[in-house]
Amino acid sequence: MDKRGDETRERILEAAILVFADRGFHGATIQMIVHGAKANQAAVNYHYGGKANLYATVMETAMSRLIQKRRDQLAHWLALPDPLEAMVRDLLSENTLDMSERERLHRLMAWEHLNPSGVAATHPKILMDEHFRAMCGVVAQETDRSLDDPSLARRAVWVLGQCMIFGKPGAVQMVLPPIGADLESQRTFIDETTTWLLPRIRAGLALPD
Repeated sequence: MDKRGDETRERILEAAILVFADRGFHGATIQMIVHGAKANQAAVNYHYGGKANLYATVMETAMSRLIQKRRDQLAHWLALPDPLEAMVRDLLSENTLDMSERERLHRLMAWEHLNPSGVAATHPKILMDEHFRAMCGVVAQETDRSLDDPSLARRAVWVLGQCMIFGKPGAVQMVLPPIGADLESQRTFIDETTTWLLPRIRAGLALPD
């Protein structure tokens, strides 16, 4: 694909994120999206194959931006020196997003929960299943448990909750400096929050059932 085609595809995707976040799947139209993207319907069909596939790409993109979702997530984490730290950093990364973008991405998820699109690939279980299984894999290694241990899912949900609650800038300002808007401040926030939060997560995972 040439550069112009890549740019058109990206414009359509970003416009679709805005429209779907504002209207939901059922309230959004291709006309609204192409108007925002300064493109045409033929371009949507060419790059995405229609509204449903475009929406599936939007939801996958939203999830990837919120939690640093990757292909082969477990292999990526396990290849790093400290898989639990790597996982915590990825789960905290949402907090470095611009507030308006975070709200927009969460609105997408809320729309799908409250008024499901019916697009199979966007079901929350499908979107999160591989990522959550990877989280369970890291917790299994950290706690020296087998992958079929029934407590892994509960422990992984607990880790996710810790990152969501204590990773928010407002929740850690009592112990850490406020986060700035520049990239360096965001990186510092992730570093300092991870340093503060990781030992607490490790201590919690070490507790017996």
